[in-house]
Order: sequence, then structure tokens, then C-alpha cells
Amino acid sequence: MQGTLLPTVLALSAFAIGADAAQADTDLVPGTYLRQTKRWDPDLRRFMNGTSPGEGEACFLVVSRDETEVTLRQVSGDFYEWWSGNTIGPGREDVWFDSDEFKAQNPGKPALTQIRTIFETVQSCQPTS
Repeated sequence: MQGTLLPTVLALSAFAIGADAAQADTDLVPGTYLRQTKRWDPDLRRFMNGTSPGEGEACFLVVSRDETEVTLRQVSGDFYEWWSGNTIGPGREDVWFDSDEFKAQNPGKPALTQIRTIFETVQSCQPTS
């Protein structure tokens, strides 16, 4: 019994490490470029591939970050701010953080989990066409 349990434990450990490594793939270090590739669905309580309309074309530069917030500068593309109803273009800086709804639905998740998951690190911010 013990001999068959070890491979299962190792497989589960590798899966858990892989899940954390995937999360760590989005680099929030100043100077890093990001594109939004996912969105949080509060009704389904999970991340969905793709972005909401107007959110996927923009590319951002990480300007700074602390424990709970990251400041992003929009470098290319347009971005629709659902919270303001405005579409913004390159040059705008804004502070991003995990939403209160996400935090309430995911107690115990590390700060910036939502931001790390909805954004993907990219090499540069070339305009999309």
C-alpha cells in the first residue's frame, strides 16, 4: 500500500507546485509589460479566458508595486474602464488591486492574486492589429 501511495502524493505535490508556478509567471516587477488575458467572473466564482469587451487591446508597463497594489501605465491600445464608462488611451497611469468582491469570495488568497491571474507577462507592448 505504501509503495502505491508515494506516486500519488508526488503527483499531487507536483500539481500544487505547478499551480503556484503558473501564478508566479505574471511578473509584477517595475519595467515588466502586461496584457490582460483573463477576467474574474463573480457569478461563477472563477477566472475565465478572454477579457470583457474593450479590455483586451491595451498593454501596460508596471511602474511600481507594493504588497496590495500595482501601478500600471498604459503603453498601447485602448482600454474600456467599466467602472468609469470611459475608454482611455496610452499614457494613463492607474493603480490596480484585487477587487473587494474577489477577496470576499476567495478569503486567504495572497494579495494581488486576481491581478497576477488576469494579466500575462509579455515581452513588449507592440500595438495589436
